[in-house]
Amino acid sequence: MARRGLANGALLLLSLLLALGAVEAGLRWFYPHYRDAAESRLDPDQERIYKREPHERQARRHPDSGQPFWGLTNALAAHNHREIPPQRWERARLVALFGDSFTANNALPVQYSLQDPLDHLLNAASRPDPAAHPVEVLNFGVNGYGPDQSWLNYQTTPVRDHLQVVVYLFCANDLLDLEQNRLLALDPSTGTIRHTPPPGLPWWVPPLSRLHLTYLLLDVKARLKGRLAGEGESFRAENLHLKYVHHLQTQRREAVFAANRGERLKSHPIEQALASGTASPELERTVALFRALMARWQREVASRGGRFVVALLPRPEEEKLLFLFDPETTVVDLAREFRRLQPGYDYAREGRLQRDGHWNEWSNLLAAVALQEKLAPLLGGAPLEGEALRRQLTTYYGAFGGWRPPAQWQVPIQPDPREGAALRERYLALEKSLGPPDAGTRERPTVSP
Repeated sequence: MARRGLANGALLLLSLLLALGAVEAGLRWFYPHYRDAAESRLDPDQERIYKREPHERQARRHPDSGQPFWGLTNALAAHNHREIPPQRWERARLVALFGDSFTANNALPVQYSLQDPLDHLLNAASRPDPAAHPVEVLNFGVNGYGPDQSWLNYQTTPVRDHLQVVVYLFCANDLLDLEQNRLLALDPSTGTIRHTPPPGLPWWVPPLSRLHLTYLLLDVKARLKGRLAGEGESFRAENLHLKYVHHLQTQRREAVFAANRGERLKSHPIEQALASGTASPELERTVALFRALMARWQREVASRGGRFVVALLPRPEEEKLLFLFDPETTVVDLAREFRRLQPGYDYAREGRLQRDGHWNEWSNLLAAVALQEKLAPLLGGAPLEGEALRRQLTTYYGAFGGWRPPAQWQVPIQPDPREGAALRERYLALEKSLGPPDAGTRERPTVSP
């Protein structure tokens, strides 16, 4: 009887595994919507919760148009489709962008993300001769990073000691990230920042994170709760992978802190205090840590001969937090800059992707223009303006045959094929050996918000 029961149990387990295998195979072949998540390399890290890896390659689609494009990282794990080898670090003037998904810009082709238009404008505005001392703008943004992981990312990048300008793009939820992650703590007696490495992930997490079925279950759970729809953003599998890894790490961290300190992770009091404008112990603690971190980051960059710049995302929720920053810090309020550059500009209506929620090509252009005005003098150049600026924008965007700026930001010039080829060679160099982004794969269906 026992043997028969054991055999029945084994048969039931085998049937279950075969059924799950069939579902997994079906998802991979007939509904590859979760491919980005299963192939995403947001790997656990000893210092951060997760990190980007060098030489990543991922086929993506534009959330609004559905057009496929490559998402790559270079040898520095930066979101640039070109290499900046060590022999160029001393000669070039390096600018690095740090921040979260708005910085990473994974929803846009790289040539329309912030770093490449900014790179082109700074080189056009640079002095001395840009051929001898080129500007290289590197994008170290990672989905879900707050100031803690962005700072740790800065600490570990090989080009840290060669950066002339470090730009941190501030998002309103950065304070919440500090409280949720608990990677950093401020010692009130000494004012020093302590780093607590995250607990390791269980052994079973990496294999589960590669299964499409894992993300189907998480997708169903999220949709039942209505969270994704309530955010006004379309579903994106890579964000789900990030939520998955972050959720598991947060669960581990909650258990550690509950056991060691008798407390649980609290995030909502910060959100409530920011929304109401009232004080709370959680908010005061987090603001103190944030300010200490910004001051330390700025000192570290200055000690290496660089300049530290903060750029606030162009939304009301970031603009109202301008008070967080020391008057001595160079802060670029992009909401104010957008209103100056494009009177009547409505970010909520014009500046964001309709099916994703992150900023679109137009907002990235305006941010590049605003930042080149601030950064060009720091690099020994003069900001571009007027017709010279519009000419460079016309030349740059005309080289890629896709999105183009509004007419008032262009000039009627005859495109130079050689100049266009040179721009594509510079900014899309790593794509040369690759085929079309969706070569050999089935097209993913469009998913409504």
